[in-house]
Amino acid sequence: MRGSLFYQTGCSLWRRQRRPNAKPHCRIIPSASFSTADHDEGDAFQSNPSKVKIFDRHLKRKQRDRAAWLLRPNDSFIHAVAENLVDRLEEFVKKTVNCGTIFAKPFALATAGLISVPIDLPGTTFNRAVKAGRQIRQQLFALITKKKNEILEKRKTVASDLVDSMLMDGMTEVEIGNKIVGFFIASHDTTSTAITFLVSYLSDHPDVYNRVLQEQMEVIRGKEGRETLRWEDIQRMKYTWCVACEVMRLAPPANGSFREAITDFTYAGFTIPKGWKAFWTVHTTNKNPKYFPDPERFDPSRFEGDGPAPYTFVPFGGGPRMCPGKEYARLEILTFIHNLVTSYNWVKMNPNEKISYIPSPIPEEGLPIKIEAILN
Repeated sequence: MRGSLFYQTGCSLWRRQRRPNAKPHCRIIPSASFSTADHDEGDAFQSNPSKVKIFDRHLKRKQRDRAAWLLRPNDSFIHAVAENLVDRLEEFVKKTVNCGTIFAKPFALATAGLISVPIDLPGTTFNRAVKAGRQIRQQLFALITKKKNEILEKRKTVASDLVDSMLMDGMTEVEIGNKIVGFFIASHDTTSTAITFLVSYLSDHPDVYNRVLQEQMEVIRGKEGRETLRWEDIQRMKYTWCVACEVMRLAPPANGSFREAITDFTYAGFTIPKGWKAFWTVHTTNKNPKYFPDPERFDPSRFEGDGPAPYTFVPFGGGPRMCPGKEYARLEILTFIHNLVTSYNWVKMNPNEKISYIPSPIPEEGLPIKIEAILN
């Protein structure tokens, strides 16, 4: 599950590094007027989600003065929040964040080549991606082999993390390496991209922001004192999730995916032979006026009630291969937004900022915003 991925192989989720010639989302940089005080630490996932404290205090800080933050391009939202606002993470997460530096540069090169022209010549994006992929696997195999030796030496019979589990299931080092690379790709940019554009769209649409704030304040009013968020609180954030879905419709973290034809077929007058690769694009349905009238308009109400027709909106895929991390991603996005809108006001520094796609959508300037604490 994505939750396990976060704690066990989540270095890529918590540490986004620079891509070649691109500026990742944001880093929080305190201004001169920023003052800090003690803040609470949220507990991580436990066995019973209904009683769990959901690392709730990402953004809640006691303030001595008015605070003004400026977010500038560098690391991702999620890593910046973790680095600046969470007092301490569990020891294993610290270790995986440190491990992330090993893969940061090659992973950036590899992801940049995901949808590049497949010309394997020196200097091309594709060639750099192939070399980077090879380097990532070499590093992974070393770590996996070390874990395998630990299992044999300590005669472990109970898995302590995801790699242990896969080794005990009899998977080879190559198979495990491929799985972990897949986990990296699935978790690296997706949630941070969704949060980045959610912050952007809320800034652009005050009416939507006010409804989100009202819903989140109702969640707070339903709690006692400093009680942290619980799973049932997340279920009450229905309109906020509608807003997140509309954001992912207009700025999908993944633009599409390759599929291999398992038989000859004809589509729209074109014959696709068996074995050919086809690339399906999310935008063909996300912006299809047949399913989403006035598709360029930002309208979260599209997702209220029964929402769109089945398989017209699939940010997490569908059917038996649906993303297993859907609920974790929803929890992470809603927890972040809850703490942001109830604690801070913000404005975008450049309302006309352009967006690049390499391959996920990224604000070219890193979405710089000015943010101020709400004084209680």
